[in-house]
Amino acid sequence: MQNWYWLAVGLLLFAIEMVAPGFYLMFFGIAALLTGLVALLLPLPWQALATLFALLSVISVVVGRRWYASKEGEGSATLNRRSDALVGRRTRLQTALTAEGGEIFIDDTRWTAQGPELPAGTEVEVVSVLGSRVMVRPVS
Repeated sequence: MQNWYWLAVGLLLFAIEMVAPGFYLMFFGIAALLTGLVALLLPLPWQALATLFALLSVISVVVGRRWYASKEGEGSATLNRRSDALVGRRTRLQTALTAEGGEIFIDDTRWTAQGPELPAGTEVEVVSVLGSRVMVRPVS
């Protein structure tokens, strides 16, 4: 009968993982579900099942962290670096670009622009970002 307890604990850990912040309860849920499956197949004493759960928990955490770490670099490279996402964007100068700078708007945000002297309305491309200033060049 204790095999159903392991399965219930595994499902409970998955449910808590869905509503709680973090990422570790899922690994213990996997270990509990696997322990429950072994308990369904083999009549083991609770001490053996507890040891199996501990072993499967360690393995699950180690494998899960390695897998998660390998996926960490995937996705958008500029997800949390909004200014880096501006490089390559094209827009028009709102004010003339002088030695002191000029203004551009990208996605309803005003940015101070630097680059060669250009009249207002010139189409420019962002080539780099330095703090809150964007370096632009005219689009040919």
